[in-house]
Amino acid sequence: MSKIPVRKLFKLEYLLIFFSFLTCVTTELFKHNTLESFTKIDRDIRELQILYNDTNKSSAYKEELSAELMEECLPYIYFSTESKHKLIRILELFKYDAVSWNTNHQNSKYFINLVANFYGDIKATQRSILFGFDSMLFCSVFILFLATIMLLTKRAENQTSLEDLPYQEKAKTLPSPKEIIIFALITIFAIAFNIASSILPRHISVPMYMDSTFTIAVTALCGLTCGTICAIFTNLILFLTNYTSIRFVLCHILTAVLAAITFRHHQRRTKIKSLNFEIFLWAGVWSAISNAILGDFLASHLFDSSSASPILDGSVLGLYVVFKNLTVATYISGLFTNIADKLLSAAISYIFYILLARKFKNIFK
Repeated sequence: MSKIPVRKLFKLEYLLIFFSFLTCVTTELFKHNTLESFTKIDRDIRELQILYNDTNKSSAYKEELSAELMEECLPYIYFSTESKHKLIRILELFKYDAVSWNTNHQNSKYFINLVANFYGDIKATQRSILFGFDSMLFCSVFILFLATIMLLTKRAENQTSLEDLPYQEKAKTLPSPKEIIIFALITIFAIAFNIASSILPRHISVPMYMDSTFTIAVTALCGLTCGTICAIFTNLILFLTNYTSIRFVLCHILTAVLAAITFRHHQRRTKIKSLNFEIFLWAGVWSAISNAILGDFLASHLFDSSSASPILDGSVLGLYVVFKNLTVATYISGLFTNIADKLLSAAISYIFYILLARKFKNIFK
């Protein structure tokens, strides 16, 4: 009997395929559960409107319905103070004696209009949640695409990788003036590209952060110092332009540090100086896991789980509906998002690495 190649199952391409499948299946289950929640809210809001003018129902029943509706709607109004106030006002009016309200047509009309307005808010949030789930499905397809590319590039026997160079430890001497200039220009360009790629998704509804697109490439080409500088200045400029919080610079620095550790471990293990596509993706994976943990901790404890992105907030709210726990929802959404985001950044960084390493082969040796 032939042995099962267990070690092959733990290769990155197969792990990505498994994660892609897991994301797709669980997202569909989450989406189905959320659609049932949508239906229940619709039914309870209609019942709320009917019972408003019903004097036969007891106040205890109305209290029960009010509490149930508040609990059901909580995930949908979490990021909207205005919607919270509308729901509180609706439930306050609903608890009054319907007879006294019927004597005042103006108050009754106000109640009906308030419910209709609130229902519109709920529908808008539901659309955001569904788009958040669709974004998670998009991430799973993208991860599967990367796994397919890995399989193809391995079969093509490094057609897209650099020519192997003898392994050597990093030079102890200071870089030459020419190298310093090239490193500085690459870092400045990477910072500018990181900023542009971070702002773009907010305007085209892409479910990613994209603020570290070239950070891994800079770390690979110019070293950890330049990678760290790239991370700090990227987040500093995004903070000054109100696109992020300065606290998230810790996540970005962690991306550079883990990339450097991954590259150094690869070189020491294989005795090959050049880096391939798989190693860049591994750097993206470790960055994604660390950023998911640290970033979600910061978002959960400092920003009430808000990511400042309506798309990503939609997936958080959708998972909040499913798990009834905001912290769990924040971490799961953050993991899915960071995996896709950092793997895409690693893939783009690899292309940048290949182009520059070939152009300045005498520098990056």
